[in-house]
Amino acid sequence: MLEQPAWTDSDRDTSTVGLLFEQFGDVLIPLETVRERYFRNLSERVLRAAIRDGRIDLPIITLDASQKAQPFVSIYHLAVLIERQAHDSVRQLPPRHWSEFRRAVPTTEHTPAAQAAGSTGPGTTPATTTTANQ
Repeated sequence: MLEQPAWTDSDRDTSTVGLLFEQFGDVLIPLETVRERYFRNLSERVLRAAIRDGRIDLPIITLDASQKAQPFVSIYHLAVLIERQAHDSVRQLPPRHWSEFRRAVPTTEHTPAAQAAGSTGPGTTPATTTTANQ
């Protein structure tokens, strides 16, 4: 059996949402900041096209209806994307390792609170189902 990492004993929120909030300090992150951090290989125009075409599952949020409104990404949506990609990346390994590695990734959308609220997975609204993993 694997030994638990030391950071799991702290009171620090180590959920994906908690870590993103710690890093960015807000629930809305400017799209350009997300692009610089996670999609450096894409220009803003190409990133927006990838999101619009469904190649990247990441909704863009604006706080007003203006076409010049600053685009944001919700940390809840970003957390779901990161966790989903982490889970999907396990398929690169031999199948005998899948369950071991999938258990290592926290899930924002598959928490007990989300299940109690009737959420079942990818179609859920993360902002209403996210809880800290414990």
